Amino acid sequence: MVDIVITIPNDKVNELKLGFLKAYPIPKEHGIPQYTEMEWTIVWIKEQLMRAYKEGKNIIAHEGVVPVYDENVIL
Repeated sequence: MVDIVITIPNDKVNELKLGFLKAYPIPKEHGIPQYTEMEWTIVWIKEQLMRAYKEGKNIIAHEGVVPVYDENVIL
């Protein structure tokens, strides 16, 4: 398995959180946050990677190859 590590300098964490959470607030259900900030960041990154993966597979399909999606490509 491959681990992807994203390093954020300590003095930039609050700045990153400010922008990220403004653009992509933590989802709430009945006013209750569904994730911690870290959990939400990980969920969001995984969703974006999966979206990009599927988009690429769709491009391949338009080139004449039937796409096969592996929903477990990201755990």
